[in-house]
Amino acid sequence: MFLVSLLEIKNLSFNYPFPSVKGDVLNNISFHVEKGEFLSIIGPNGSGKTTLLKILAKLLNPVKGNLKLNERDFAEYDLKKFYKLVAYVPQKFYSVFPYSVFEIILMGRTPYFSIYGFENIQDIQSVENVIRILQLDELKNKSINEISGGELQKVILARALAQDSEILLLDEPSTHLDLKHQISIFNYLKKINENGKTIISVSHDINLSALYSNRIIFLKEGKILKDGLTAEVFTEELIRKTFEIKSKVVWERGGTLPQIFLNPFEAAD
Repeated sequence: MFLVSLLEIKNLSFNYPFPSVKGDVLNNISFHVEKGEFLSIIGPNGSGKTTLLKILAKLLNPVKGNLKLNERDFAEYDLKKFYKLVAYVPQKFYSVFPYSVFEIILMGRTPYFSIYGFENIQDIQSVENVIRILQLDELKNKSINEISGGELQKVILARALAQDSEILLLDEPSTHLDLKHQISIFNYLKKINENGKTIISVSHDINLSALYSNRIIFLKEGKILKDGLTAEVFTEELIRKTFEIKSKVVWERGGTLPQIFLNPFEAAD
């Protein structure tokens, strides 16, 4: 049972100041996130998922609305304090410099660095621990320019885990990962979630979201279509309305786990 509210989002709206982007990307969104939840936000391209996650990561400012973390307005947090509480894994990562894998992961400890900007023994130990858990030992001295897209995805996740935050924000965490590593990463995410970490994941993958999340938000055209428990929220009609495709929902584990089969040859009416 969830008792402590970590995040509160009320009447959130956002638009980009570009002529090519018309209307609100997010339109009057409200929801809250409790401590210990694994929340997945799913929806088609252009629904506002990544924009919403960037706002929650304090990378974008909403044009309207109120956001609170631990009952304090986002504006009350300086970046160092905020990123001790919130870690963000972007969908794409670029670096001009050929940092090593170890150096990239160490960047996750930046909120804990002293005023002189140097790491300490605890920072090094945290990085080594994450490297061991995600099995990145053979990569740690390599440049990020020498590793694959899937390996880079694990490195950026490792950087966020080294941050040791209460909340983990994930933008398409299964991108570039093969099936084996998708399951491995999500099994680990579920484990740390069960140990108390709050996870908010944005994804196109309906079945991964259904398998690992306890709560789902369906987002389309900047609006929430449905918000509810995974075991209750999935219907073929909602999937049709969200993704404009027909599907069949099969319930497993005594009717608590939905598995969704999409029909790629038949568009929704």
